[in-house]
Amino acid sequence: TRVSPATFALAMQGKEVVVKADYNVALGALALGGALFAAKAPLAAVPVTALAALFAVQAGRVRFCFDDEAFELKTTSAGTEALGDSGENIVVGGANRWDYKTFVNYDYFPSKEFPILVYFKETQTPQEKWGEGPGGMDKKGGGQVHFFPAICNVEDLDNMFRSKNLPSERHNKHKHKHSHTRERERLAAGEGGAQHVCVCVCACVCMYVCARLSYCQLVPVASGTLRVKKCISLSLSQCLCLVVGCGA
Repeated sequence: TRVSPATFALAMQGKEVVVKADYNVALGALALGGALFAAKAPLAAVPVTALAALFAVQAGRVRFCFDDEAFELKTTSAGTEALGDSGENIVVGGANRWDYKTFVNYDYFPSKEFPILVYFKETQTPQEKWGEGPGGMDKKGGGQVHFFPAICNVEDLDNMFRSKNLPSERHNKHKHKHSHTRERERLAAGEGGAQHVCVCVCACVCMYVCARLSYCQLVPVASGTLRVKKCISLSLSQCLCLVVGCGA
């Protein structure tokens, strides 16, 4: 189904509808980083500010595209809106392009009205790879899980998902059951699978703030010197893959 752009956040490029960038998540992370600096917590403020810069860069270069057959992530050329291939997915390999007929579910976390992460699940990825990356946290199964930060206009992204009749447990329930996939019947019978994975990924994003850092809390003692009260060392192997989003 061909859909013409209805708002300023959609654009036509050839046969594709392109959802334009949105910098709200980057600005929110930047504000949080500034607040942490003001609170004299540089060990947390520096990685949060770096995360804001990453979101801003990704928002400037990644585009979410819809054609007659598939949803695809593409990248822009430097200084232009010319679209190019985004390369292989860094988590499971293969192109960052998914046929509509393979979609199982999509959602937004914590909500569509206040989106930080966009989630979708598809069966196009070979089944033996469904447990890789964020899929390792999906206890429900039935497809490969993908997350990306909400670096595009989510309202128009949702309109495009709906216009393509993509199934969603929360946002497009009447399209959730597709007769050609028994796995989707199983997904429709359960509740909360997407929300569970979203909570896990959101926790990973929060942990990214302290990833590969050791945070030591110093407290004064009677002598006027400082001693270490506690140290927390965090290691996060796949969080960067999640926050960059689908390997774009």
